[in-house]
Amino acid sequence: MKNIKTLLFALLATSFTLQSCSSDDDNINSIEQNGTYKDGIFVLNEGAMGSNNAEVTFFKNGTATQNLFKTVNPTLNLGNVATSVLFEDNDGYIVVNMSNKIEVVHTTTFESKGSISSNLNNPRYIAADDNKIYVTNWGDASNPNDDFISIFRRSDLAFEKKIDVKEGPDQILIENNKLVVAHSGGWSNGNSVSIYNLATNTLENITVGDVPSALVEKNGTVYVLCSGITWGGTPSAGKLVKINLNSNSISHTINFQEGQNPRFLAEENNQLYYTLNNKIYRLETQENVLPQTALFTSDATYIYSFNINNGAIYIGDAKDFASNGEVKYYSLAGNLLGNFSTGIGPNFIIAN
Repeated sequence: MKNIKTLLFALLATSFTLQSCSSDDDNINSIEQNGTYKDGIFVLNEGAMGSNNAEVTFFKNGTATQNLFKTVNPTLNLGNVATSVLFEDNDGYIVVNMSNKIEVVHTTTFESKGSISSNLNNPRYIAADDNKIYVTNWGDASNPNDDFISIFRRSDLAFEKKIDVKEGPDQILIENNKLVVAHSGGWSNGNSVSIYNLATNTLENITVGDVPSALVEKNGTVYVLCSGITWGGTPSAGKLVKINLNSNSISHTINFQEGQNPRFLAEENNQLYYTLNNKIYRLETQENVLPQTALFTSDATYIYSFNINNGAIYIGDAKDFASNGEVKYYSLAGNLLGNFSTGIGPNFIIAN
């Protein structure tokens, strides 16, 4: 559930395959023989809204495990609309938005280690350092002034405090002892990034571009991909904004053309990869001019997730949001390497 536009798309769709390229088997459900899950790809499937069927797909060596959480934890239910997942040391944190909880699992066995179900309200994304986890919360959708970041201790999952922030905090990362938060706007349209200094407990807001939807960090620079407004306001084009974390200042802004609304961003080997409609583009992190030619074009019905790992580009396709989705993966040159089915709404792809 990336924003209200995709939410409406999902609601419309709901009202109305794990395989490799060389395989015709569309229902592989194979558990690792030694009971561990590592050195593979995890796909978080948000599930159908209100159905409590969020789940996880694990993919490794051309084989996949569907419904991983339920398979390992048969007495538990992951919940209603999972939005993000983070692996940190031996802990995996799964944010389940409409269930207002964070499920904590062991990173290799995927066994539940407990959950957090208080001091959360419409949680979205998560970051962590050695001692704490930080979770963005939209709060009450009807109140633009109750959004916050929850802070919990990693050692015992105890709540420490919350930080009040502007409306619609979404993706979050931590670097140089600073929290960087993209404010997509939640149920409206945002245009800022907030930087919270954990050493001084000070908060600074930086205006970037309409609907900042993705963050990556490289060598002290945060790259903010702003999608631009496509609903609920005057339409605007996207931007790629570079923020110097040492000075908390914008070092450069690259403007997309009118009508261009990029969505996802990833970094690999000092190269930025982003999506624009169904096309994938690549540019050097130091470049300040957008490429004119796409790396390749995806045939996805609806690109819903995007990431790069170990020299491969992974694209999650939500299809109709009511049936199983699919992930296709490509070489960095854009050549199709394989594909596999997922659960409903594959909205987050991460390696462990």
